[in-house]
Amino acid sequence: MSRSKKVDFRQVDTDIFNELSLKPITAWAPFLKEEFRQALNKCNNSLAPGPDKLTWRYLKIVLNLDSYMSHIVNIANACINLGH
Repeated sequence: MSRSKKVDFRQVDTDIFNELSLKPITAWAPFLKEEFRQALNKCNNSLAPGPDKLTWRYLKIVLNLDSYMSHIVNIANACINLGH
């Protein structure tokens, strides 16, 4: 019998799901520009984070401009607030 088949026959305590709804919902703290800068500084300049091949070095240069950083922070915070 395969390992996944053995798991199918185990009993699961679903009462844990009832406890989840009792936990208070906390709001996500908004991102700050400084948090983004600190995270960017930890990234390797020669690597590209996505399929567009933009390197972290390029993103660091662009996001060094305060107006661009403000837009990115606002987008990130909107995504969190909308649940994305």
